[in-house]
Amino acid sequence: MKLRKKNKRNIFLNITGILFFGLVAFLVLGNIFHKDRSFSETENRMLASAPEVTVDSLLSGQFETNYESYINDQFVFRDAWVHLKGLADTISGKQDSNGVFRGKKGYLMENFVEPDPANLEKVQTAINSFSQKYPDLKQYFLLAPTAVNILEDYLPAGAPAGDQNAWMDQMYSFFAENGVTGIDVRERFKAQHEKGTKLYYQTDHHWTTRGAYEAFSEAAVAMGLVETAPAYNGMVVSNQFRGTLSAKSGFRMNQEEEIEVQLPDEDQPGSIVTYVSEQEKSGSFYNAENLEIRDAYTVFLDGNHPEVKVETPLEGGRKLLLLKDSYANCFLPFLAPYYREIIVIDPRYYYDDLSMLVDAEGITDVLYLYNANTFFQDTSLAPVLEAAASSGTDESADGAQNSTSQTGGGAQDNTTSTDQGGAQNTTSSGDQGDGGAQDNADSQDQGEDAGQDSPDQAGDDT
Repeated sequence: MKLRKKNKRNIFLNITGILFFGLVAFLVLGNIFHKDRSFSETENRMLASAPEVTVDSLLSGQFETNYESYINDQFVFRDAWVHLKGLADTISGKQDSNGVFRGKKGYLMENFVEPDPANLEKVQTAINSFSQKYPDLKQYFLLAPTAVNILEDYLPAGAPAGDQNAWMDQMYSFFAENGVTGIDVRERFKAQHEKGTKLYYQTDHHWTTRGAYEAFSEAAVAMGLVETAPAYNGMVVSNQFRGTLSAKSGFRMNQEEEIEVQLPDEDQPGSIVTYVSEQEKSGSFYNAENLEIRDAYTVFLDGNHPEVKVETPLEGGRKLLLLKDSYANCFLPFLAPYYREIIVIDPRYYYDDLSMLVDAEGITDVLYLYNANTFFQDTSLAPVLEAAASSGTDESADGAQNSTSQTGGGAQDNTTSTDQGGAQNTTSSGDQGDGGAQDNADSQDQGEDAGQDSPDQAGDDT
């Protein structure tokens, strides 16, 4: 009897061992032969690629860090593991996962992470430098609060949410001191939330189009566009939207919600939307085909692009430069009827010379539009603004120095010619003058080449 029980136990252990090692072997082989992916539709983000082995990366430890990220992102059946983790966290009663809180009334809210003070100072310096270079431009900044701020009453009890308001207050004080008009929508959003207005998606980090409209209503007055924003009504274009926060956290993976577009009560002039890098044009701010993909929020402005140009047939001459993140994509249609031209720049993907664009397009107004979570972690805006603020400075200094040197040399040659009194020497001096002019032309060419290189350098920094 004891022998039979022992045999059964041994059989069970053997089967368990075989299954365990079989699973390990399957996962190892799966990861070896599994084809790497560049993008995860489930998580709506780019995935890490295999890092390059270099002496510097090995010595600094950066290779190990990058390789760990690569293994995590490319692990076989990653989407299934994320889903299972979210399910396990839900069953265990866990209220946060991967920086996302599982709030009340079906809301998922991304936590606020405090910025690096050194990086924030760099961004502030860049904004100030750009503002000083273009003192005649009207400059505005709309720093949008996120759901973790406005919907704080929906957070789970004891959620360790970061203090977004303290950092936003600091930025609005900075704007007031540096010639930038701050557009603070927090009070309006709080009031609308108390009325039950759905300002944010439940499963995504973006504001809804109604939230964008409420922000526009505040901005339109601050920017002198209208005294009162015109009325709009929402039209549902999808009821199957599943946002990035459900994918990121693993919570409520099957929860679906509506996406609306806002339509004006009164007729407004149409606009032509040009995607500059792609050299494509559209008569609409929306791409309905994107409602069928995982990231259905890209229905607005077809997602993010380096540069978009919006032209509206208006008599007025106001032209807007909009520096933004994806919160602006559903905000843009509200602005279009008030500007003859809007140049939309996403600094995360833009590598050209912003100062040349401002001068060439005759920009009159500048609007920064970022959500607080993105802005306080951003590292792309500062290099673009710094490059624009310093553009042309080095060339002017070089040109002045070359001109002074050539003028001085020419004067010296002229004096020598006069002293010698020969017509031949005067002619020789003229030849040297021509040579000086040629040198100046070469100097200008070099300056232009340097100007062309600067966007690429800014892009590398970004």
